[in-house]
Amino acid sequence: MDDFQEYNGSYLYPGLEGKNKCEILQFLKENQTTEFDIWLESLEPVLDKWCEGVALLVICVLGIIGNIVSILVLTSQDIDLKPSFANILICLAMYDLVFSVCEILIYSVKHISQFYLDNIFPYLAPAVLGIIHVALTGSVYTTIAVAIERCVTVCAPFSSVKVNGPLSSRDSHFILFDIQYSSGYLVKYLA
Repeated sequence: MDDFQEYNGSYLYPGLEGKNKCEILQFLKENQTTEFDIWLESLEPVLDKWCEGVALLVICVLGIIGNIVSILVLTSQDIDLKPSFANILICLAMYDLVFSVCEILIYSVKHISQFYLDNIFPYLAPAVLGIIHVALTGSVYTTIAVAIERCVTVCAPFSSVKVNGPLSSRDSHFILFDIQYSSGYLVKYLA
């Protein structure tokens, strides 16, 4: 315990070494710029480009590929899943796919292309932000639907309802509610 010193910010701000708490607070209130702050500010554009521009793009592309593969697997006839569960998972994959594409358009491309940032991004951003919120809200509600469907399947496994066609009325009602509720976010951002 002797090796542990109370945090006083001295490793971030060398000028605070040996200062008491009041002096540290006064220093932070005055918002004095230190060498560390200048170094962080100079590092910010580089981190933005590599984290948002490159790393996020790679992660989103992998997510898009994964969601497309999931949709293809879930729509194949060889899979042995209840149609209601497969439809909810397809809906979830679609929401995640839309979210990933919009995330690339909002966060990644603007760090890679100056033309996109100057000419396309200002017009595209309001609509895409609304679509991101629709996709995120839809993804959350679809995840809840997966949990409810699994709970019903486990708790009452023999109380199934016959379904005619690939999309049951329960699934279509859920998907329609999800789209209608989530679309309110899109109207908010386009207004």
